[in-house]
Order: sequence, then C-alpha cells, then structure tokens
Amino acid sequence: PANQTINAGDTVIWTWTGNSPHNVTSTSVPSFPNSGNKTRSQTYTNTFSTAATYNYICTIHAGQNGTITVQAANTPPIVSITSPTNNTTLLAGSSPTIQGTATDSDGTVTRVDLYASGFLLGSVTTAPFNPFSFTSTKVSAGNYILTAVATDNAGATNTSAGVNVQVLTNATLVANSAAISAATFTVSNSFAGQTYFIEALTNLSARAFIDFGAVWFTIATNTASSNNFSFSDTVLTNPFPRLYRVRQTY
Repeated sequence: PANQTINAGDTVIWTWTGNSPHNVTSTSVPSFPNSGNKTRSQTYTNTFSTAATYNYICTIHAGQNGTITVQAANTPPIVSITSPTNNTTLLAGSSPTIQGTATDSDGTVTRVDLYASGFLLGSVTTAPFNPFSFTSTKVSAGNYILTAVATDNAGATNTSAGVNVQVLTNATLVANSAAISAATFTVSNSFAGQTYFIEALTNLSARAFIDFGAVWFTIATNTASSNNFSFSDTVLTNPFPRLYRVRQTY
C-alpha cells in the first residue's frame, strides 16, 4: 500500500514486480536509508525503530510516492495481586476478596480477569483498577495459584505474579479406641501439606473450663500427607481423663 502504519521496531519489505527500475528514496526528516535502483524480484528491507512519519518517492518516476507512519509500540499494563498474600490459607466455602493494582503507562486499563490455577473466577470491567477489588464465589478445598490478567485500551495484556493459596476443610478428630495408655486417633478431612496441631486438655475442673482457651497445650504437630492421617499420643500416658482436639490455622 502507498500509505502504511506500523509499530516502532517493525520491518517493511519492498518487492519489485515491474521490469523497469524503481527506487525508494526518503524525502522526510527523520530519513531512512535509500534502496538504490532495483528491478523485478529484487527487495529492499528497512526496520523503523523510531516513531515518526517517513515519506519516500521513486526518483525515476514522478508521482510515485508513499508514506510509512511509525507509531510508538504499545506498552503492556502492569498488574499485581496485593491480597491475599502468598501462602495464605482460607476455609473452604468462604468467598474471598481478591485485591490488587493495574496501571498502564501509555493508555488505560480496560479490564482485569482473575484466575485460580487457570480457571476464570471472574472479571473487573469498570474502574477503579488502581486499586481493584473482586469478591469470588465460594471456593472449594484445594491448592490454587491466583493470577490477574490486565488488558489495556490497545489490547495488550499482562499477567501478574502467581499467589499461592491453600483452601482447607474442617478436619475431624476420631478416637480409634478407648485406651488406658497411649490414645490413638484418625484425623480425617485433612488436606495434604497442611500443618495440624494436636492439642490436649488435662485439667477438667470447673475453673479450667472457664479458662477453656488458655489451658489447651500442643502435644504434637503433624503435616498431613493425605486427607487422612493417624496420630498416637505418646506424651500423656497416665490414665486420667483428658480431652483432645485438632487445630489448623486459616
């Protein structure tokens, strides 16, 4: 085409198809190197790195001219997730709010798409984008990598760094059998890789129950290898009444 619009850094190739010689000669400032005379099947290539308007002619044939308009290359937006932070744990069934920032240095952000391990959670399509906020539907148990993809007004996209999130279920502590010495349990509904604290309460007096949260103490820390794991109390071996619980943080 006689007039062509490209981005900075793009390359233009002229191809000669006629039998008579022609040339590409720059007539503008800034200029670009001239091709010299060429004939059929020959080519001339030039890469335009600077945004500007470049006019050229064929000095052999009056009236043969063209224009290359070089526009600055679009800079993709910048996006990040600020909340939740990396390695956050959440409770299954909750509806977490994802927050972050999305900016564009040479235009505007038009949308931010939120993903959990590649699955689209939803999109923010109206300002503000700096910061943005999105409340997810209820999440199920699992390990997820949250990412945000921002799109600008020119269609360029960019993806945030991933944020690791672990969504947990409530674990259940079940006594395998009544035991005079070492009590054994199964922890079910656990989640692989999550840390669980086995705690005991040995003071069953009325005052102890008033201070219920203060008298529990940790007797073991376990990292679950699957959704069930076993535990045996080898610390409290005396045959007196006690209570047990399993605790996780989220």
